[in-house]
Amino acid sequence: MIAFHTPFFWLIQHFLIPYSFWGALAACVTYFTGYEYTHYLMHVPKGHYVERFKWFRFIKEHHRLHHKYYLRNMNVFIPLADYHLGTLITSEGWRSKALIHKQNLEKKDKAKETTPANSEG
Repeated sequence: MIAFHTPFFWLIQHFLIPYSFWGALAACVTYFTGYEYTHYLMHVPKGHYVERFKWFRFIKEHHRLHHKYYLRNMNVFIPLADYHLGTLITSEGWRSKALIHKQNLEKKDKAKETTPANSEG
């Protein structure tokens, strides 16, 4: 994956953003190292100390759901992209940008209903 991305980093540096090659390459290496290690821990026998952390349990469940719904939860290591692209699913159910937006609007409407109206006089 790193070798695949390297020519693109060079092209970006050469035509768009000077002095960006090494930073992009370092970010790519860091990301894929974290991804591979985390993915490995999700599929090996239990007992690793990392499993104690809440973030790992969330990522592991995120990944389990990816295997169940293969077109959801595409980003195993950092699910921020899934959230923004509407492909995030959690154990509570489907989560998409449209659903989250609708829920937020409903919360705002409920808050307006419970707030007393300003009286002028």
